[in-house]
Amino acid sequence: MRRILFVAAATLLGALGLSAQQRNIDTQKSTMTIHVGKTGAFSGFGHEHEVRAPIHSGTADTGAHPAVEIHVNARDLRVMDPDASDQDRAEVQATMLGAEPSDPGEHDYTEIVDTLRVRGAAAQQDVEELWRRIAFSILITNVDDHLRNHGFLHANHGQWRLAPAFDLNPFPDRARELKTWISPETGPEATVEALLSVAPYFKIPKPRAKEILARVERAVAGWRDEGRAIGMSDAELEPFAPAFEHAEREAARGP
Repeated sequence: MRRILFVAAATLLGALGLSAQQRNIDTQKSTMTIHVGKTGAFSGFGHEHEVRAPIHSGTADTGAHPAVEIHVNARDLRVMDPDASDQDRAEVQATMLGAEPSDPGEHDYTEIVDTLRVRGAAAQQDVEELWRRIAFSILITNVDDHLRNHGFLHANHGQWRLAPAFDLNPFPDRARELKTWISPETGPEATVEALLSVAPYFKIPKPRAKEILARVERAVAGWRDEGRAIGMSDAELEPFAPAFEHAEREAARGP
Protein backbone atom coordinates (compact mmCIF):
# COMPACT_ATOMS: atom_id res chain seq x y z
CA MET A 1 0.00 0.00 0.00
CA ARG A 2 1.47 3.33 -0.94
CA ARG A 3 2.04 5.75 1.87
CA ILE A 4 -0.98 7.95 1.33
CA LEU A 5 -3.11 10.26 3.40
CA PHE A 6 -6.71 9.24 3.80
CA VAL A 7 -8.78 12.45 3.65
CA ALA A 8 -12.24 12.68 5.16
CA ALA A 9 -14.42 15.78 5.07
CA ALA A 10 -17.63 16.14 7.03
CA THR A 11 -20.09 18.98 7.54
CA LEU A 12 -20.66 19.92 11.15
CA LEU A 13 -24.24 19.61 12.33
CA GLY A 14 -24.97 23.24 13.07
CA ALA A 15 -22.82 26.07 14.39
CA LEU A 16 -20.31 25.23 17.12
CA GLY A 17 -20.89 28.43 19.04
CA LEU A 18 -17.34 29.62 18.27
CA SER A 19 -16.07 32.66 16.44
CA ALA A 20 -15.63 32.22 12.70
CA GLN A 21 -12.13 30.82 12.20
CA GLN A 22 -10.20 27.74 11.21
CA ARG A 23 -8.77 25.74 14.11
CA ASN A 24 -6.26 22.90 14.09
CA ILE A 25 -7.43 19.58 15.50
CA ASP A 26 -5.52 18.35 18.54
CA THR A 27 -3.94 15.23 17.04
CA GLN A 28 -2.63 14.02 20.41
CA LYS A 29 -6.13 13.67 21.82
CA SER A 30 -8.08 12.73 18.70
CA THR A 31 -8.66 9.53 16.75
CA MET A 32 -10.96 8.59 13.91
CA THR A 33 -13.19 5.53 13.93
CA ILE A 34 -14.65 4.22 10.66
CA HIS A 35 -17.64 1.91 10.78
CA VAL A 36 -17.37 -0.10 7.58
CA GLY A 37 -20.63 -1.37 6.12
CA LYS A 38 -21.37 -3.77 3.29
CA THR A 39 -21.84 -0.95 0.81
CA GLY A 40 -19.85 2.12 -0.09
CA ALA A 41 -16.12 2.80 -0.40
CA PHE A 42 -15.03 -0.10 1.85
CA SER A 43 -17.58 -2.64 0.63
CA GLY A 44 -14.77 -4.83 -0.71
CA PHE A 45 -14.18 -6.15 2.81
CA GLY A 46 -17.53 -7.95 2.53
CA HIS A 47 -18.53 -7.57 6.18
CA GLU A 48 -19.03 -4.86 8.75
CA HIS A 49 -15.86 -3.74 10.52
CA GLU A 50 -14.60 -1.10 12.91
CA VAL A 51 -11.39 0.59 11.77
CA ARG A 52 -9.51 3.14 13.87
CA ALA A 53 -6.50 5.38 13.29
CA PRO A 54 -4.80 8.36 14.95
CA ILE A 55 -5.45 11.63 13.15
CA HIS A 56 -2.38 12.83 11.25
CA SER A 57 -3.61 16.41 10.87
CA GLY A 58 -6.84 18.28 10.43
CA THR A 59 -8.77 21.51 10.70
CA ALA A 60 -12.21 22.59 11.86
CA ASP A 61 -13.77 25.56 10.08
CA THR A 62 -16.30 27.27 12.34
CA GLY A 63 -17.28 29.95 9.86
CA ALA A 64 -20.45 30.43 7.86
CA HIS A 65 -20.03 26.98 6.29
CA PRO A 66 -18.80 24.78 9.15
CA ALA A 67 -16.70 21.81 8.05
CA VAL A 68 -14.06 19.44 9.31
CA GLU A 69 -11.16 18.09 7.24
CA ILE A 70 -9.28 15.13 8.69
CA HIS A 71 -6.07 13.56 7.37
CA VAL A 72 -5.18 10.03 8.46
CA ASN A 73 -2.09 8.13 7.38
CA ALA A 74 -3.55 5.02 5.74
CA ARG A 75 -0.74 2.90 7.20
CA ASP A 76 -1.97 3.75 10.71
CA LEU A 77 -5.41 2.24 10.13
CA ARG A 78 -6.07 -0.61 12.56
CA VAL A 79 -8.95 -3.08 12.48
CA MET A 80 -10.59 -3.20 15.92
CA ASP A 81 -13.60 -5.55 15.48
CA PRO A 82 -14.06 -6.33 19.20
CA ASP A 83 -16.23 -9.40 18.52
CA ALA A 84 -13.81 -10.98 16.02
CA SER A 85 -11.05 -13.48 16.76
CA ASP A 86 -7.39 -12.46 16.58
CA GLN A 87 -7.02 -14.40 13.34
CA ASP A 88 -10.05 -12.76 11.73
CA ARG A 89 -8.82 -9.29 12.71
CA ALA A 90 -5.36 -10.08 11.38
CA GLU A 91 -6.79 -11.32 8.07
CA VAL A 92 -8.85 -8.16 7.57
CA GLN A 93 -5.81 -6.07 8.54
CA ALA A 94 -3.61 -7.90 6.05
CA THR A 95 -6.21 -7.43 3.32
CA MET A 96 -6.55 -3.74 4.08
CA LEU A 97 -2.78 -3.13 4.07
CA GLY A 98 -1.89 -5.67 1.38
CA ALA A 99 1.46 -4.93 -0.28
CA GLU A 100 2.09 -5.35 -4.00
CA PRO A 101 5.58 -6.38 -5.21
CA SER A 102 5.86 -3.14 -7.21
CA ASP A 103 4.71 -0.98 -4.29
CA PRO A 104 7.42 1.63 -3.56
CA GLY A 105 5.87 2.83 -0.31
CA GLU A 106 7.02 2.18 3.23
CA HIS A 107 6.04 -1.01 5.02
CA ASP A 108 6.46 -2.21 8.56
CA TYR A 109 7.06 -5.40 10.50
CA THR A 110 3.57 -5.41 12.00
CA GLU A 111 2.30 -6.21 8.49
CA ILE A 112 4.47 -9.34 8.46
CA VAL A 113 3.10 -10.23 11.90
CA ASP A 114 -0.45 -9.89 10.58
CA THR A 115 0.38 -12.17 7.65
CA LEU A 116 1.99 -14.79 9.87
CA ARG A 117 -1.07 -14.89 12.10
CA VAL A 118 -3.26 -15.63 9.11
CA ARG A 119 -0.98 -17.89 7.04
CA GLY A 120 1.66 -19.11 9.48
CA ALA A 121 2.12 -22.80 10.24
CA ALA A 122 3.74 -21.85 13.58
CA ALA A 123 2.62 -18.27 13.88
CA GLN A 124 3.78 -17.21 17.34
CA GLN A 125 7.08 -19.04 17.05
CA ASP A 126 7.85 -17.21 13.81
CA VAL A 127 6.57 -13.88 15.17
CA GLU A 128 9.07 -14.15 18.03
CA GLU A 129 11.82 -15.13 15.57
CA LEU A 130 10.96 -12.07 13.47
CA TRP A 131 11.28 -9.85 16.56
CA ARG A 132 14.70 -11.42 17.27
CA ARG A 133 15.83 -10.66 13.72
CA ILE A 134 14.77 -7.04 14.05
CA ALA A 135 16.85 -6.82 17.24
CA PHE A 136 19.84 -8.27 15.37
CA SER A 137 19.40 -5.80 12.51
CA ILE A 138 19.29 -2.89 14.95
CA LEU A 139 22.42 -4.00 16.78
CA ILE A 140 24.52 -4.61 13.62
CA THR A 141 23.08 -1.62 11.70
CA ASN A 142 21.54 -3.78 8.98
CA VAL A 143 19.50 -1.01 7.37
CA ASP A 144 18.87 -2.82 4.07
CA ASP A 145 15.98 -4.82 5.52
CA HIS A 146 13.47 -4.15 2.74
CA LEU A 147 10.61 -6.61 2.22
CA ARG A 148 12.44 -8.62 -0.42
CA ASN A 149 15.00 -9.52 2.22
CA HIS A 150 12.34 -11.45 4.14
CA GLY A 151 11.23 -14.83 2.84
CA PHE A 152 8.77 -17.64 3.56
CA LEU A 153 8.85 -21.38 2.93
CA HIS A 154 5.68 -23.34 2.24
CA ALA A 155 4.93 -25.80 5.03
CA ASN A 156 1.65 -27.48 4.05
CA HIS A 157 -1.96 -26.77 3.10
CA GLY A 158 -1.35 -23.10 2.34
CA GLN A 159 0.54 -22.49 5.59
CA TRP A 160 3.97 -20.86 5.65
CA ARG A 161 7.09 -20.58 7.83
CA LEU A 162 9.71 -17.85 7.95
CA ALA A 163 12.62 -18.76 5.71
CA PRO A 164 16.11 -18.84 7.25
CA ALA A 165 17.51 -15.33 7.64
CA PHE A 166 19.58 -14.03 4.72
CA ASP A 167 21.30 -10.89 3.42
CA LEU A 168 22.01 -9.47 6.89
CA ASN A 169 24.91 -7.03 6.60
CA PRO A 170 26.40 -4.20 8.71
CA PHE A 171 26.33 -0.73 7.15
CA PRO A 172 28.69 1.47 9.17
CA ASP A 173 28.46 4.42 6.78
CA ARG A 174 24.66 4.70 6.54
CA ALA A 175 22.05 6.47 8.64
CA ARG A 176 20.53 4.18 11.26
CA GLU A 177 17.11 4.01 9.62
CA LEU A 178 15.36 0.75 8.74
CA LYS A 179 13.94 0.15 5.28
CA THR A 180 11.07 -1.81 6.83
CA TRP A 181 9.70 0.23 9.70
CA ILE A 182 9.18 -1.43 13.07
CA SER A 183 5.65 0.01 13.13
CA PRO A 184 3.79 2.95 11.59
CA GLU A 185 4.17 4.81 14.89
CA THR A 186 7.94 4.37 15.20
CA GLY A 187 8.75 5.12 11.58
CA PRO A 188 12.21 4.17 10.30
CA GLU A 189 14.10 4.62 13.59
CA ALA A 190 16.36 1.69 14.42
CA THR A 191 16.23 1.76 18.22
CA VAL A 192 15.72 -0.71 21.03
CA GLU A 193 13.06 1.59 22.48
CA ALA A 194 11.05 1.36 19.24
CA LEU A 195 11.43 -2.42 19.19
CA LEU A 196 10.26 -2.79 22.79
CA SER A 197 7.23 -0.62 22.03
CA VAL A 198 5.85 -3.31 19.68
CA ALA A 199 6.53 -6.29 21.95
CA PRO A 200 2.84 -6.34 23.02
CA TYR A 201 1.74 -6.40 19.37
CA PHE A 202 4.09 -9.33 18.81
CA LYS A 203 2.61 -10.90 21.99
CA ILE A 204 6.05 -11.16 23.58
CA PRO A 205 5.99 -10.58 27.37
CA LYS A 206 8.39 -7.90 28.58
CA PRO A 207 10.69 -10.32 30.50
CA ARG A 208 10.95 -12.54 27.42
CA ALA A 209 11.66 -9.52 25.19
CA LYS A 210 14.50 -8.41 27.46
CA GLU A 211 15.88 -11.95 27.52
CA ILE A 212 15.94 -12.07 23.71
CA LEU A 213 17.63 -8.66 23.53
CA ALA A 214 20.30 -9.70 26.01
CA ARG A 215 21.09 -12.89 24.10
CA VAL A 216 21.31 -11.09 20.77
CA GLU A 217 23.53 -8.40 22.30
CA ARG A 218 25.91 -11.01 23.72
CA ALA A 219 26.20 -12.60 20.27
CA VAL A 220 26.86 -9.23 18.61
CA ALA A 221 29.47 -8.38 21.25
CA GLY A 222 31.76 -11.01 19.70
CA TRP A 223 31.77 -9.40 16.27
CA ARG A 224 35.53 -8.75 16.24
CA ASP A 225 36.29 -12.37 17.18
CA GLU A 226 34.00 -13.58 14.40
CA GLY A 227 35.76 -11.31 11.94
CA ARG A 228 39.18 -12.56 12.97
CA ALA A 229 37.94 -16.15 12.68
CA ILE A 230 37.27 -15.64 8.96
CA GLY A 231 40.67 -14.03 8.41
CA MET A 232 40.04 -10.31 8.78
CA SER A 233 42.79 -8.18 10.27
CA ASP A 234 42.20 -5.54 12.95
CA ALA A 235 42.78 -2.88 10.30
CA GLU A 236 40.09 -4.42 8.13
CA LEU A 237 37.66 -4.72 11.04
CA GLU A 238 38.02 -1.15 12.29
CA PRO A 239 35.92 0.54 9.55
CA PHE A 240 32.97 -1.64 10.62
CA ALA A 241 33.11 -0.53 14.25
CA PRO A 242 30.40 2.17 13.93
CA ALA A 243 27.93 -0.52 12.81
CA PHE A 244 28.51 -2.57 15.98
CA GLU A 245 29.64 -0.11 18.65
CA HIS A 246 26.81 2.32 19.41
CA ALA A 247 24.31 3.34 22.10
CA GLU A 248 21.72 0.72 21.12
CA ARG A 249 24.05 -2.02 22.34
CA GLU A 250 23.92 -0.53 25.82
CA ALA A 251 20.14 -0.14 25.56
CA ALA A 252 19.85 -3.82 24.66
CA ARG A 253 21.84 -4.81 27.78
CA GLY A 254 19.33 -2.92 29.89
CA PRO A 255 19.71 -1.63 33.44
